[in-house]
Amino acid sequence: MEFYNLRGLTSYYEIVFTIKGRREGDNQSVYVGAHRTLDDSRLDWINGGTVDESFWQPGEPNNESGDENCVEVQSTGPFNDKSCFTLSGYICQILTKLPQAQERVIVLA
Repeated sequence: MEFYNLRGLTSYYEIVFTIKGRREGDNQSVYVGAHRTLDDSRLDWINGGTVDESFWQPGEPNNESGDENCVEVQSTGPFNDKSCFTLSGYICQILTKLPQAQERVIVLA
């Protein structure tokens, strides 16, 4: 498990692609904190808001198998919707309280 500091959305993407560059294999993917809504109308971040259309690979999200309810970032680029039952790494955010300020840390597992 590796820990990285997360300081805003721009850093988030830099970290994701840095992490992915360090993963073994040609096309590794990691889950990010987004999911399909119960009414199947969109994919939302777990902390609120809809995943921006510009984040997706062309033709995605397509819910191809009818069960692609989670979101992954692939080492080859943008987001893809994927079954939540496929084993994969993940990225999560942990809020930690530090003496001077609150820090956000992401965990790659």
